[in-house]
Amino acid sequence: MNHVFLRGESEAMRTVQARLAQAVQWRCPVLILGETGTGKSLAAHLLARARSDRARSVYGVDFETRRPRCAEIVEDLDDLSPVATRRLCAWLDAHPNCIATAESIPAEQTLQHRLVGVVIRLPPLRERLDDLDLLCAWFGGVATEPMRRHAWPGNVRELRNVVRSGRGVNVTSVGGASLREAEAAHIDRILKSVGWNKTRAAELLGIQRSTVYQKIKEHDLRPPE
Repeated sequence: MNHVFLRGESEAMRTVQARLAQAVQWRCPVLILGETGTGKSLAAHLLARARSDRARSVYGVDFETRRPRCAEIVEDLDDLSPVATRRLCAWLDAHPNCIATAESIPAEQTLQHRLVGVVIRLPPLRERLDDLDLLCAWFGGVATEPMRRHAWPGNVRELRNVVRSGRGVNVTSVGGASLREAEAAHIDRILKSVGWNKTRAAELLGIQRSTVYQKIKEHDLRPPE
């Protein structure tokens, strides 16, 4: 599982790498947790391929319309509706060794009981800044001091976009403010820089457009009048 998103020499990433290597041999459900841009979907697909060459992906939206078949991966549990969650629970009874991804452990108790066999948490980039030099080098750039003080709400995906675009980073430091405040300030600045174009903001932040809408609501951000 030697993909750049999962590479690193920090203690946090060494732990992740060891857990993923062990999970290849385990025959139990594996829940991979992580913020957007940390590489949880990638980790799930690499783990599934290591377990079986025939593994195929099932996205959460599939549970809204039909029961999936012959799959090992269930992605984006956070986005499932109550009806889809019930369908998923029934499906998991017949697929006990599945791999799932989410930003946090599901609140639904019946889903927890079926999924939480092994939990692997991918750390956000702000918790693994020791890997910044390595990651920047793989993306064809060099880590700068502003990068080390940035909050990175889009995590490794945002870092990749910043390095490859060569545009640098507008620092949102977590030093004098809470992480929540730093994230809100950074997202607000990006939105203003693109005239509140959500699609463009998502590209610059390295996150999905749906996450941009979620963050706008979460931080009560509003366009200038």
